[in-house]
Amino acid sequence: MLLKCVYQVADAVKLCASFLNNSITLENCIDVLNISELYSLDTCSVLARSFVLANFENLADQHKDEFMKLTASQLTSLLSDSALCVASEYRLFEHVIGWVRHDLPAREQHISQLMFHVRLPLCTGEELVDRVSREPLVKNNTDCYRLLVEAKDYHIVVYKQPLLQTARTQVYKSISPSVCKFIK
Repeated sequence: MLLKCVYQVADAVKLCASFLNNSITLENCIDVLNISELYSLDTCSVLARSFVLANFENLADQHKDEFMKLTASQLTSLLSDSALCVASEYRLFEHVIGWVRHDLPAREQHISQLMFHVRLPLCTGEELVDRVSREPLVKNNTDCYRLLVEAKDYHIVVYKQPLLQTARTQVYKSISPSVCKFIK
């Protein structure tokens, strides 16, 4: 009898996971990601993560409340994924700064960890000088400031760019907007 109950629970979990897999939207993708991670629903977690990666900017722009639910480790993981779909690195920078500012006392401690995965060298020189370098969260954090200097150096010494290649100078895998949209 006990074994029968265990199988019924496993079937119920499979049914719930299947429902979640088929119900991922911009309005619920972070909740689905969190539930799937909490209950070790691996397939569901992979689908939710892929959805967030493909729709990152739409999520951050149109569903800020959902975007702000990301944990620091989740956001770091997404930022470090080369499948992340973003139109520009500066917009990504703005989203990270917005996420930190949303709960500054609790999130400021994560700024250097997050900024390490923002590919600042892919910003334009103008964006680096006029905007990024004026951001107080960057100016007041030594690690972030070092990343800014690295990005500026990358732009200034063009002939050395092949020698200055790092993970932060690599273009994302899916840079085509058509690859980045599979909104339900």
